Order: sequence, then structure tokens, then C-alpha cells
Amino acid sequence: MKLTDSKFKLETLLLRGLFVACMVICGLFLTSMVTIKPAPIQLASNGHTSAAATHAPSA
Repeated sequence: MKLTDSKFKLETLLLRGLFVACMVICGLFLTSMVTIKPAPIQLASNGHTSAAATHAPSA
């Protein structure tokens, strides 16, 4: 067995480990994005006008 054979085996093992780690991280991100429940957004106001709307210049 040559020294270069063991070098390539180590390199292949490291690349496989890196690939598996990246797939696990991507899977965790994808799972968290799919299962997250965002807070509801209130689009309509509750009857009060904002300060920016009352002080807006008229054209």
C-alpha cells in the first residue's frame, strides 16, 4: 500500500463527512422554515391615524 492511497482515503473520508454535515444543516434549516408559525400581521389599523398621515403635506 502506497502513502498516496491512504492520503486519498483520508481525503475522501473528510469530504464525505463534510457532505453529510452540510446535508444535516440544510435539512435542519429546511425543517425549521417549513414548521415555523409566523406571528399574524395586522394590516388594518384600529381606528387611530398615524402621526405620519396627519402631518403629510398636501399637494
